Amino acid sequence: MIKQNDKRLLPKINKIGCYFMCCAYIAQMQTKKELTPEQINEGWVWSKKNYHINLADDLLHRHAEDIITYFLHILGDKGKVKEVGIFEGGQCIWYSEEQGSDYYIQKIEQGGPSKTHFRIVDKYGVVIEDPAEPPIKSKHVIYSRIFKYKESIYDI
Repeated sequence: MIKQNDKRLLPKINKIGCYFMCCAYIAQMQTKKELTPEQINEGWVWSKKNYHINLADDLLHRHAEDIITYFLHILGDKGKVKEVGIFEGGQCIWYSEEQGSDYYIQKIEQGGPSKTHFRIVDKYGVVIEDPAEPPIKSKHVIYSRIFKYKESIYDI
């Protein structure tokens, strides 16, 4: 999969797009298809236009579901991803009656200029995909957002 610091991506994605790239990774992992740099860049523009990324270029984390679903549809999948919980401070808090997980986006503290970073992990916290190349080392895990995939948008 394309890394966040790939020069074919928009400079803003290179600089602050780790959470956004995790959204793209989930869609690619689910479909087993890869997005092109152009599709990722178009996704950033779409996300800004639809207010999933604010004027300061901050990804609004509550909109991850919409961005993941956008990329799923670009890759030909009619399903949807829903955030169902969060793992923080050693506890799992479920937002949905339906408990279970397919994907985790983990937020870590790191020593670089942005202070935090996001990556895809499994349910044990083992890194599956890091948007950065080389991968960023964690000082501390802050939390992991939990996502569930549904084949039909009507199943959620």
